[in-house]
This record gives sequence, structure tokens and C-alpha cells, in this order.
Amino acid sequence: KYSSFMLFLLLLMMLWQNINDRNPYDIDLKWIPAKEKPIA
Repeated sequence: KYSSFMLFLLLLMMLWQNINDRNPYDIDLKWIPAKEKPIA
């Protein structure tokens, strides 16, 4: 039961990474100051 929960967390993290890869600036701009973010 514990290992399946860890697997579920890993899946969530992979999904989150995929979402970040599709639109990185949509999320990053909220957390990272604009001057530190290169303009693409």
C-alpha cells in the first residue's frame, strides 16, 4: 500500500513536469522575477 502511494506521487510529479514543459513561462513568471527570466 505504501509503495503504491509513492508510485502515485511519482506519477503526479511526472504529470506536473509535463505541464511545466508545455507552458513554462505561464507558471515560472509567477514565481521568478522578470529580470531573472530570459525573454524568449
